Amino acid sequence: MDLKSETQARAIRAAEVQVVWVQDLAEQAAEDQAAVHRRSARGLELATTAARLWFPVWLPVLRAKSLVGVASRQKKSFSGFSVR
Repeated sequence: MDLKSETQARAIRAAEVQVVWVQDLAEQAAEDQAAVHRRSARGLELATTAARLWFPVWLPVLRAKSLVGVASRQKKSFSGFSVR
């Protein structure tokens, strides 16, 4: 094998190694992106589940607080009309 052929063979081999390296990087990036997506989906799923569990618990509490506030305002507004 002459020097020119050997140089070309090395250049071809180096190019092949670079292609494999780039393909590996692309695969790793795709795997990382998929993992981030799975974690995001899990986080959203957990938040949704928590909201579904806590909403029935807190809704009556929130309604009671708002009713107490309304009753208190009504009591204050009608206190001037009390019969003596």
